[in-house]
Parts: sequence; structure tokens; C-alpha cells
Amino acid sequence: MSSAPPESFYLVGKDWTDRWTKFTRGEGPDPGPIDNKGIYRKYFVRNEKIKLAEDFYLLTSKLWKFAYTIYGGGPVIKQIWEGTAGHKIADDYGAP
Repeated sequence: MSSAPPESFYLVGKDWTDRWTKFTRGEGPDPGPIDNKGIYRKYFVRNEKIKLAEDFYLLTSKLWKFAYTIYGGGPVIKQIWEGTAGHKIADDYGAP
């Protein structure tokens, strides 16, 4: 039985995602560049846990490339997951 190949997901800070959602609904200004500095500091600098839907959302590679092409920003934070059970095997990031 073979397992699924590792899959990459990109983290996007919840604060930016909330601003983007308001913008797409016509309820706020353009959200500006993707801003992951808060989750970067919390997770990589202070070694604190970050929580899905509380601190960040995950984007597929295709969706990340689309959003990043339009908005830019960063730092880019990628997680690599393996198997159907969703076992994280690596973090990859660019400096803020």
C-alpha cells in the first residue's frame, strides 16, 4: 500500500485573510501585501503554538501562487504534509 506523496500548503495570517475577505465583499479597502510577520514571530521566533483558523489559514500551492502574484508580501511560510492522516514533515520559510 503506497501513501500519497507529500503535499505543500502555505500559511496565511488570519488578520490579512480577514482584511482580504472584507475587501472582496466590498466592506473594506484593499488588504495590501500578504502579512505573515505575526505568525512568523509567534511560531519561529517565540516558539509558540499557532492554531488553524485562529492564527492562520492554509492555502494550496496553486491558490498561494495566485494570491502571492497579486498581493506579494510575506514572509512565505510553507508546510509539507505527508499521507492522508495529515502528518506534517517539514516547515520552510523565508526571513521576514
